[in-house]
Amino acid sequence: MKKIPTLIKNVLNKTLALFLLAIRHLPRFAQNEYRQYLYIEKQLSQIKLNKISSILPSFLLNKPSIRDSLLRNSTYRVIDPVNMTHDDAEFIKRNSIFIEYIEANKLPLTGENLNDIPAYQEKDNYDRTFQLQTIKNRFIKAICPRTGVTLHSDRSLLPEAGGSVFYRFIGQEHPFYLAVGRAGMGYIKTFLYMPDVQTIILLGDNDWAWLGRWEIDQFRAYLISDYKKIFGYLTNQTIPGIYALLDQYHFAHHIWNTLTGLSKIATKEYGDLIDSLLITNEPMGPIDQLFPEFEKNQYLRLSNSEIVDFVLEKNLFVIRPGGTIVTDEIMDRIYRVAIDNTVPYYLKDAQDFRAKHWPILWATIRTGNRSWHMQAEGIANIANKFKKIYPNFALVVDGYAIPYGEDIINNKVTNVIANEEVVAQKIRDLLDVSIEVRFFVGKPIFQSVIYSRFIDVYLAHHGSIQHKIAWLSNKPGLVHSNKKVLSGIGGTKRYYAAFTSTKSEVLPHYLDPEIMTDISGATEEGDSRWDFALSHYDFDDQHAFDNLLKIVLLSDRKTV
Repeated sequence: MKKIPTLIKNVLNKTLALFLLAIRHLPRFAQNEYRQYLYIEKQLSQIKLNKISSILPSFLLNKPSIRDSLLRNSTYRVIDPVNMTHDDAEFIKRNSIFIEYIEANKLPLTGENLNDIPAYQEKDNYDRTFQLQTIKNRFIKAICPRTGVTLHSDRSLLPEAGGSVFYRFIGQEHPFYLAVGRAGMGYIKTFLYMPDVQTIILLGDNDWAWLGRWEIDQFRAYLISDYKKIFGYLTNQTIPGIYALLDQYHFAHHIWNTLTGLSKIATKEYGDLIDSLLITNEPMGPIDQLFPEFEKNQYLRLSNSEIVDFVLEKNLFVIRPGGTIVTDEIMDRIYRVAIDNTVPYYLKDAQDFRAKHWPILWATIRTGNRSWHMQAEGIANIANKFKKIYPNFALVVDGYAIPYGEDIINNKVTNVIANEEVVAQKIRDLLDVSIEVRFFVGKPIFQSVIYSRFIDVYLAHHGSIQHKIAWLSNKPGLVHSNKKVLSGIGGTKRYYAAFTSTKSEVLPHYLDPEIMTDISGATEEGDSRWDFALSHYDFDDQHAFDNLLKIVLLSDRKTV
């Protein structure tokens, strides 16, 4: 009988929850709910935080519903200091915001001995020295856009794994946030967010510094839904530990941006200052094997679902070390770890494969958006032509590789692998039977890492699958894609990672866009500011063969 009151209470609570969820779509209730969101947010936007209260039950404070409400009711001003309108200029003047103070946030901040910061030569002009400065200081700096005063912060807010980190600063009358993110840029300062005037001020190019309002809606939804935890974190008087955040799941960005950043702090000078490496993803192998320089107790692993609350509950101050130059030293680490985590057969087979064959062509396959329509026929034709010229020719076919730690493959990945297997089988059917070939579709990424060291030339789709073979092999290759990509998105290929991500002088060749025929049918990626140029395409594979043959003829390797 004692269980009846509890049972009744649970039923009533569930009934109330369903009732509130049903009526929240009524205009009057929705507006009142929005006002309550703003009330919570306003309490968190005070210089001195007091106890925060809300009349909304916790089950109504879910992020998707809050984001929807913000999308319907809130507006933002986005200011690009490089391309300001007259209205923007009047606005910042009216709100006592100064452009020179904004611009100062883009530069290495004064008051530091920059001679102590390693001079990593990135191929752009963006400041990343603040990452190492932050580790040394155990706080991050920003210039107040209203007063020009240099401020310190040891409070980092992470709305989601892999997303921007928002650092909270106490300005003259209002707090503001510095957003740091964008993997492809090496995790740099992207914008300032000023809640009191609902304004975003860009600290970089509009193309990547501002990806759309979803990022701010998401951040605000996080503040509102988790306000109790955030209040506790912001008012915690204990000096927080400093943690290097390694949460990039994509293998190419992990190599290009995370491991390059980690290499900068894998020294006693910086390693001893880090309380821990906070790791959620290790697609290229265990971080403690890739970088054994750190102490054993400095490797802390969490899931993506745990990381957001963990930062708040454990009072952490996080900084992502990042970079954009993939060095031979990083690739050597990856190769060593691949060998250590793979059965010896694959290394022996790769060595024998190399000893028997020249030239070895590495060809990629890709399905879904931005794929070569007749790739199976094209790759087989090219391989068969090489075989007629070089009797010891061999082929490697690479596709989706399973990252380290990805034990459970989701439906999307399963479908990708299944579609690529169809292409792979068609290549098998069309190949000269005397051609020796290795297929790495749906195989562990360590296998493709090992074999990549033994190829001579590659034919690859533009994008991550090209970066993988180019970084791993440091060999010449040929890239194909649709007209827009080959012409250079925005009219230039200058900023493509294929050209800017390494110090190597071995750069890829891109096919002429004029030989391409674009094909419709690509699936749009949604409301993103990035121009992915997703069209499928086709071309006469003779063009690729002619270019690849020129590359092989320039090689100094003799036939075996």
